[in-house]
Amino acid sequence: MELKFNLPANAGLKEIEKFSALSGRLQGIILAEGQLYLAGQERKETILKAMVEGESIETFIEDSRDVRHAVALYCESEENLIETYPLSLDKLVHFCKVAELTNSKIMSFSTKIVNVFSNQLDFSIKTLRRLIILYIQYFDRIECYKEFSQLIRDHLSILPENRRKAKDIECFYEKRDLIFSQDGPQNLAELAVRERETLSEIARRSFIPNSPQCRFYEITKYIYYIERLKDVPVGEDDKIFDELLRKEVKESPYRNGYIGHEVARIMIDRTLESSMSITDEWREKILSIMGDPRVPTRTENYQKWWGQMKDRQVGAMIKWLSGLDLKLFMQIIEEQAQIEEREDLLRMFLRRKRFLEGLYENEYIEFSRLMINSDVKRFLGIKYSSDKIPQYTHLIGEKEKSLIYLKIGDAHLLEGTHNFRVRISDEPPTTDLYAEEVHFKSIQPIPPNAESLIHSHSKYPDWQNKLLSILNKEPFNLKISPDIVLSKEDYILYREKYGMR
Repeated sequence: MELKFNLPANAGLKEIEKFSALSGRLQGIILAEGQLYLAGQERKETILKAMVEGESIETFIEDSRDVRHAVALYCESEENLIETYPLSLDKLVHFCKVAELTNSKIMSFSTKIVNVFSNQLDFSIKTLRRLIILYIQYFDRIECYKEFSQLIRDHLSILPENRRKAKDIECFYEKRDLIFSQDGPQNLAELAVRERETLSEIARRSFIPNSPQCRFYEITKYIYYIERLKDVPVGEDDKIFDELLRKEVKESPYRNGYIGHEVARIMIDRTLESSMSITDEWREKILSIMGDPRVPTRTENYQKWWGQMKDRQVGAMIKWLSGLDLKLFMQIIEEQAQIEEREDLLRMFLRRKRFLEGLYENEYIEFSRLMINSDVKRFLGIKYSSDKIPQYTHLIGEKEKSLIYLKIGDAHLLEGTHNFRVRISDEPPTTDLYAEEVHFKSIQPIPPNAESLIHSHSKYPDWQNKLLSILNKEPFNLKISPDIVLSKEDYILYREKYGMR
C-alpha cells in the first residue's frame, strides 16, 4: 500500500524572512567568535613570547583578558612555564590588580581597589577554575603557593552562597578551607582516613585528579602513607618504604618541614616508646632519609635534616648508629680473617663481637666512629649503597688496620683490627673525630694516661676480665656485669677462674 503526501507549494516558507534574519545573526556571531578566537590566540602567543623571554609582567599583562590568557598558558603550555617563568607573589598580585580582584589578604592595603562586587565577577569563574587547576597541578612547585592558596580561598569565599554553581566549583566552595591551604594535602589524607575511604575515591569526589602529574594528589598520597606508617609494626619492613624513601617524596613539603622529617620522627619515637632495640631495617631507612647526624652541626645536611629534630631523637639515632658501626667493624674483622685464613682471628672474632654487642645492647655506648683503610672503603662501597653507609674516617698510612672509637660513659675506647692494642682513656683521641681523613701516625702514639691491652688467645676470657676491671674502677665506675658481654660458655669459664662478679 502506497502512502501519498501532498505538500503545498509554500511549505516551510512561512515567516522565512524571520528565519533568514536569525540565520544571518547566527553566522555573524560565529564569525565574530572566530575572529575573537583568532585575536585571543594571537594575544596568547604574544604573552607566551614575553614570558619565555622573561619580560617584566607589568609590560604585557594589561587587562583581565590578558590575565585569563596567562593563566591558561601556565596550565596548557608545553614550555613548563612554571619553571621558566616562575609564578612569584609579585606576579600574582599584579594579576589581582589588573583583574580587579580586591578582596584577598595577599593584597596590601595600599594596592586595594574600591571593592565593587561586580568587579569580583570580572575575575571570571573560567579564570578561577583555571587558577584552581594550576594550583592543584603544581602546588608546592609554584613559588608562592601559600599565598596562591589564600587567593583562591578568598575568592571562593565571596561567591554567593545560594547562587547556582557548577559541581566542581560548588565542591571547591564547600571545601575551600580544607583544600586551599598549605596543609591541603594533609587535610585530604586525614579525611580519607577519618571517613575510611580510599584516597582515590576521596580525590575523585573532591575533583582532585588522581594522576602522577598532579602534584597536590602526589603529596596527599605521600602523607597518606605517613598515616599508614603509624600502623606498620615497629621495626618491620613494608612496601610503603619503597615510596617514602624516594628523594622527591622525602623532600616534599609537610607542615613546616619535609615528609622525610615526619617519617623519621614516627620511626624514632615509635621505637623509643616500644622499648625495643631498633632493627637494622628501620635504622638503615632513617639513615637513607636523614643522613648521619654525627657530623658538625653547622654542615648543610645537618641543618637541613637533623637540625629540625628534637635532641632526644638525634641522641637516639647517634646511639643506634653505633650498632651499625659495630656491625660493619665486625664484618671487616671477619672478612679480613677469612681472606688471610687466620683461624686465631676467627676464634677471637666471636669473643670480640659478643663483648662489643653486649655493651651496645645494654646502652653503654653513647657515640662511635669508624676509621677504615682504603681496602675496607672499597669493600663497603661494593657491598652497600652510599646512603646505607654511616659517616666514617678514611685512615691513611696503614694498609691493614681499621679502627673503631667508642664513647662508653666517661671512658674513651679505641679498638682495632689485627694486633692493635685496645686503649681506654678518660680523654678522647686527639684526632678530629669528624675528619674525613686522618693519618694513622696521628693515632698510633698511646696517650700517657691511657690503659692498653692485647687480645690474648687464652682459653679463659682474660682480656675481657682486664678490660672490665678498667671500665668498672675509678675514674669510670661503669659497673658492667660480665654476663652481658660474655657468651654462656665464656661466662662459665669466667666464674671458674675469677669467681662470681
